[in-house]
Amino acid sequence: MKPLCHKCETAAVEVGRLCLRCSLGPVWYMAAPSADLVCAREWLAAITESVDVSLVATWISEVEVIGDDDPAQRKAGLARCMAVIHRCDAIVLVGGSISPGMEQEDRFAFNQGIPRLDLTGCGHWPHDNPEQWISLAQAFHEGAQ
Repeated sequence: MKPLCHKCETAAVEVGRLCLRCSLGPVWYMAAPSADLVCAREWLAAITESVDVSLVATWISEVEVIGDDDPAQRKAGLARCMAVIHRCDAIVLVGGSISPGMEQEDRFAFNQGIPRLDLTGCGHWPHDNPEQWISLAQAFHEGAQ
């Protein structure tokens, strides 16, 4: 029987090693109102530049390619987002407000026991209050390690 990862204690590894997930670092899912893709992309870039995490927002490309107007496509897209969230270490909410889709993503993450970082109170844009959100995000990252 292989020993367990000495960080997460769930995955079998070679002696004294971390599992692949722990060695690659945390993966956060970013949720933002889909009505403002420019703002969402700015948050994605700002967080990626400021915090040592892999940040994913697969919904951005889905909205750009498939759209967000057809209720059936939106429902299918949210289901795909839930599959991604399930594989992430945390969810981060940005964009100044919580949309109905974000609320569903947040509720799903909560029910899965996935930690949540809510930066919506830091403003609509990442440049609205960078000191506040960077401090919150870095503290959250350090606390999750």
